[in-house]
Amino acid sequence: MEKTLYFMETATDPFAAAGDAGAFRESTFRGMHNVGTSSVTLRMEFDSLVAVPDSNDGSFITDAVQLTVNADTHKKVAHSIVSALSADAHKSSFIVVADDNNGIYLDSDITGCTIAITTEA
Repeated sequence: MEKTLYFMETATDPFAAAGDAGAFRESTFRGMHNVGTSSVTLRMEFDSLVAVPDSNDGSFITDAVQLTVNADTHKKVAHSIVSALSADAHKSSFIVVADDNNGIYLDSDITGCTIAITTEA
């Protein structure tokens, strides 16, 4: 069964705005990278849930989740995410990566997240 990665970005007023939470199938995961020179941000990219690429320019549209992590722990956090995706198929297919509302994080070095859902190309 395909795994799903779950994110919740707010601890104060959950579901008050569109995109406060997101669940992405593992097959839509495109990769992750640091953001600029930030030592505390790891950006995960996914195929867009709702946007359609502009066929005129061949744009590649993605949704993103920016994880806030403890300084310089990108590799450790990335390893935890990849390990959860490749774990035994008999374990849960629902993986909570970052849930700010309930204080649940896949890795102890994740401290928060921000979700960006692309709504149009």
